[in-house]
Amino acid sequence: MSGSPDTYEIMVHPFGATSSPFCAPYALRKTAIDNGHRFSKLASQIVFENFYVDDCLVSVDTLEDAECVASDLREMLFLGGFRLVKRKSNIADALSDIPPNERASVSAALDLGDHNHQEALGVQWHVSEDCFKFRVSLPKKPFTRRGLLACIASVYDLLGLKAPPVLRGRRLLQGLCCADIGWNTPLDEKCQGEWERWSRGVASTDSVTVRRCIRPHGKTPTRSELHMFSDASETGYGAVGYLREVLGDGNIYCCFLMGKSRVAPLKHLSIPRLELTAAVLAAKLMRFIANEPKLTFHNITL
Repeated sequence: MSGSPDTYEIMVHPFGATSSPFCAPYALRKTAIDNGHRFSKLASQIVFENFYVDDCLVSVDTLEDAECVASDLREMLFLGGFRLVKRKSNIADALSDIPPNERASVSAALDLGDHNHQEALGVQWHVSEDCFKFRVSLPKKPFTRRGLLACIASVYDLLGLKAPPVLRGRRLLQGLCCADIGWNTPLDEKCQGEWERWSRGVASTDSVTVRRCIRPHGKTPTRSELHMFSDASETGYGAVGYLREVLGDGNIYCCFLMGKSRVAPLKHLSIPRLELTAAVLAAKLMRFIANEPKLTFHNITL
């Protein structure tokens, strides 16, 4: 070498670095800490509670709050070098002050035949209907134990909308494991038929919808209750949580919140023991839902 080596310094955090998943959210929150006093308290609160990596999902009660949040978030995060894009709202006026190039493109759902949906964390939000849907496109895999595992793992279902059909797939995989079938060994016709029936069962639930808002718009509940249900069988067990609200006009409103399912363990357990296991799952799910700071329940029934 005839001269001194050149020194290069990376000015931003690179994609793929071990530290990046921490540094990016930290920088986002640091921006809110340093500049939050200049904007509404709600905007800073959203940064801490409603961001998951690069997705922000937030709901407010009024159009005025929506306009304020849209404007304050945009200006506050811009001070930290963050530019919010792909915005969408079920009320168009909420984005009236947002430039068109920062709004969500309507061409993002051409493959679904629906130009009015957005997706985050595996859940599709259909804006026009203001409801959640969960469409699964299972990958084409060889009829092997490894292929079935890949298909089951591809179902990312945080809310439990697909819990019943996914349980059947897990049960099929459990049976293959018990039979000690190799990971790459082709399955027999019987197992292939069960796999195909399971795939059709998963696809048949694509039409299931869940209302996004857990209470009717413009309605003020006088009483909110959380009701947990659980049950078990020889093949599996599960739990589900529902919100029940008594509205000011006396009507009752119920809404699905979250569900979970598990396959029964290989060790034989009696039905009463499995039902107790399901009750434990319901208790854990209840604690998770009840700890949500924006939900207040007058009564919880398990």
